[in-house]
Formats: sequence, structure tokens, C-alpha cells
Amino acid sequence: SRRERERLREQEGVSKTLSEKATKSPTRSPSHEAASDPSLCDSRGRLLKAPRNAYQIFQRETDVRARVQTKHPEFGLQEINNRIYKKWQDISDGDREKYAAMARKHKKEWEKANASAPPPEPQIPAPALRAALGGGGA
Repeated sequence: SRRERERLREQEGVSKTLSEKATKSPTRSPSHEAASDPSLCDSRGRLLKAPRNAYQIFQRETDVRARVQTKHPEFGLQEINNRIYKKWQDISDGDREKYAAMARKHKKEWEKANASAPPPEPQIPAPALRAALGGGGA
């Protein structure tokens, strides 16, 4: 059984359990290694793949997701996202511009942090890929 295997691993000094293996982050390109500025990192401390936009900064700054989840624990992901988007629509244009300015600043910082990273591999649009593989066009 799984518990027996884990017990044997502990006795042998092997500390990796299945849950630890699952939480280990995959090998990433140098552009996604840890950055010194936490605002440029994801929840695991790796550099973001793309800079955050105004809506994402609004979510982080106001902690609206946690508040909606606390107030409505019965909500699923879609309902939570709908509530957050509604709150985003309800804020004033002045507040929205404040988050847009923060996003522009964040983008400049992200570009500076990513300057030494190799460029990402080009992505083939899905219709072109299907056509190249003989699966039909757009």
C-alpha cells in the first residue's frame, strides 16, 4: 500500500513523497528563474511569463479574490471570477486608470528584468499547425 511504501521510505531516509514530487516545480528556462523583485514573480517565486495587466494588479492589490471566497465559500471558480469582474467593472475610471498606470510601470520593470533572458520560442498559430500536419485549414 502507499502508506507502507511511505513508511519504508522514511525508515530508509528517503524523504520524497508523492505529494512532494507533485509540488516540485518543473525545469524552466532561465527567463523564469527567481527574480529579486517579488512583484515580478509568480506564487512559486519564478519570473512571470508576461507582465501583469491592470485587471490582474487590481485583483492583487485589493485581495478581492480572497474576500469573495471567504464571503461565498459555496461559489465555484466561474462564479468567483464573475464576481471579481463585476467589481472591476464597478470601479471608477479614475481608479481603473490608477491600476493601468501601475500596469505600465510593472511592464517596464518586467521588461528590464527579462532583458537578459533568451527570446521565447515562436508559437505556431493553431490553423497553420493543423494545415502543416495535414489536418485542414482555418
